[in-house]
Amino acid sequence: MATIATAKEINLVIVESPAKTKTIEKYLGKNYKVIASVGHIRDLTNEGKGGLGIDVENKFTPSYLIDADKKKVVKEIKDLSKKANKIFLATDPDREGEAIAWHVVEAAGLSNKTIYRITFNEITEKAVLQAFDNPRELDQDLIDAHKGRRFSDRIAGFRGSRAVQANVKGGRNKGLSAGRVQTPALGLIVDRERIIENFKKQEYWSISVNLENQKHFPIVSKLHSRTNNNEKILITDDQTEIKNIISKKNINKEFIKSEEQSKSIKKDLENSNFVIKNIRTQETKSKPPAPFVTSTLQRSASTNAGIIPARTLAIAQSLYEGINIGGTNTGLITYMRTDSTNLSESSLSEIGNLIKENYGNKYTIGPRRYKSKSKNAQEAHEAIRPTSILNTPDKVSKYLNPDQNKIYKLIWNRAVASQMSDSISLITTLDILASGDKEYSLQSKGEIIKFEGHKILSTSKIRNSELPKLFENESLKLNEVNTIKKFTDPPPRYNEASLIRKMEEEGIGRPSTYASILQTIKNRKYAEVEKKGFIPTPTGITVTDQLRKIFKNCTQNINDLRFTSNMEEKLDLIANGKENWIEFLEKFYHPFEETVQKAIDDAKIGDKAVIPAEPTGVFCEKGLELVKRGKKYNEFLGCSDWPDCKTLLNLPLPENIKYDKYDNPVKCGSKPLPKTEKISAEKSGVICLGENELLIRKRKRDQNEFLGCSKFPKCKVAFPMKPEDSDGIKKWELQKNQIMEKCVDK
Repeated sequence: MATIATAKEINLVIVESPAKTKTIEKYLGKNYKVIASVGHIRDLTNEGKGGLGIDVENKFTPSYLIDADKKKVVKEIKDLSKKANKIFLATDPDREGEAIAWHVVEAAGLSNKTIYRITFNEITEKAVLQAFDNPRELDQDLIDAHKGRRFSDRIAGFRGSRAVQANVKGGRNKGLSAGRVQTPALGLIVDRERIIENFKKQEYWSISVNLENQKHFPIVSKLHSRTNNNEKILITDDQTEIKNIISKKNINKEFIKSEEQSKSIKKDLENSNFVIKNIRTQETKSKPPAPFVTSTLQRSASTNAGIIPARTLAIAQSLYEGINIGGTNTGLITYMRTDSTNLSESSLSEIGNLIKENYGNKYTIGPRRYKSKSKNAQEAHEAIRPTSILNTPDKVSKYLNPDQNKIYKLIWNRAVASQMSDSISLITTLDILASGDKEYSLQSKGEIIKFEGHKILSTSKIRNSELPKLFENESLKLNEVNTIKKFTDPPPRYNEASLIRKMEEEGIGRPSTYASILQTIKNRKYAEVEKKGFIPTPTGITVTDQLRKIFKNCTQNINDLRFTSNMEEKLDLIANGKENWIEFLEKFYHPFEETVQKAIDDAKIGDKAVIPAEPTGVFCEKGLELVKRGKKYNEFLGCSDWPDCKTLLNLPLPENIKYDKYDNPVKCGSKPLPKTEKISAEKSGVICLGENELLIRKRKRDQNEFLGCSKFPKCKVAFPMKPEDSDGIKKWELQKNQIMEKCVDK
């Protein structure tokens, strides 16, 4: 149990989210005051060389600025700490949580106080009280790893962006950017698109034969091999195998390449006799998948529920922080940012008992333990699981919204299935001899599920494909020979689920950053999503090509997947106390900065890359396509025949007008359409610190909205609307804080 304070003592507990405060306060008792930092409370400034907020010449000493909207939080922490007997830092149980705890101590000046760090993976009374019985000190190694990550991200982002902006025409106006993880992730999308564009289709033919036995049971078989001079040559119609044959990775098989060849084989088969030469049965087992980690949950939610990764993480966080169930806030799942597949001994026991009770003893074989497949698995906490397996999806569904229900059911099913028995299938294979002028072998397979095992909780339906009872040497009657012309397909475009899988396999990024990286790529219009697949835009391709050109010969090449993965491994070493964070940054910064500076200098005398115009599908009367022009926040459509044709259209285009190349082209010489009426002065919820007035939404002539002071022109505070992605929000918060600071100092 947690130590109970005397009546005069107050123990201060600091968590990240306000959603946790009341619940944890209830568990601890009246002598504990729980407040929330509401995430990070400060960030790097834009001061110093390159606006990095880091003194690169003085052991990478950082310069921090407390977020404007967190100053009240910091003041409250300071005031309460003066009355507190003990201070408990209960931020999230990962590296970011450790960093936030450290920032709180530094920003609020708590170093001379009695401070304890506590962590819990679930918000339940048992877990919270147990955590308070096992406090520890702040982990300096984890804090150092955070510094290494944050500072290298800032250097790669700020300076890499400056390099690409200098080498692309209008790059600065367009806000082109680079990032330590963003850049290689975008590179994956660009490389996949180029593979698709350069892919050469290969014709191939698939041949199947419809047969029946004497009792008229139908049997569908596929061409499996042919015999040539007593040599059996295997034939495939599997695309992966065909691609391997073409690339000479597989020379033990062949495929049917032409219609002429398929017709010849069809003719042979139509004049053949068919006999079952062999019947083979084989029992196969399928093991259950491991319980969810962040990335596998995001992929499963995307595939099975159609929920994007960023939304999945937000829903999971709401389930972790607690749902009102019967008047009590209840944390339903463990911490959702993890790459560990471990389950606690108590949860293994609870899940095992539930399986025995609900499904029977044969559905469990005892505790299963899994090893993480993540290349740079780090965190020591658990996989994502229900805090109590007794909270079944049916039991809690009435307290959850539809998306929460979907995510919780996925998590519950996966946790239970991970501890279930293997499913057992019986596969029957028929080897059929077709003999005539030439000899061929056909194959037919059937499968029946002997025991469902973990598949009883599968989201996909279990289907049997049972063969009729047959005998060796039994003759079969031919009904039809089918030949189908096919072509090999290029690899599919990455969707959000498959891109996250690839990033995880390559060891780039962290579970908590996958969704935000993908969102950044979309927000910056480096890639668009079409039919759920990522397609790089001309801007995204140009940025990738220029960054590859700039860093081609640099030892710190942020385009290189292996380099980015190696950085993650080095950050792991720092977290484990095996490498120094300053030395890590020294090795990264100096060659990186040298390359950046050379790229900037070269751009002053060399030609800059030009981003190709994006197709718009809007044409003028001459049949010429209008192209996007203008700056980042003031884009419009202009005729590609400019300056001879000065046709202009504002963006976004009116929804009530549909332009068509033939039926409704844009009239040559068109002037911009009238601007939309000014929006009402809607309150933003952001207070101007200089005037103590709520900022209001305003609209510029280019139709872009921004936040401005209602006391304008007396106060000219103005900055963009708050973005939706987490990376964008951080930069927006920093910009806002700096503008507010200047406003107050006037």
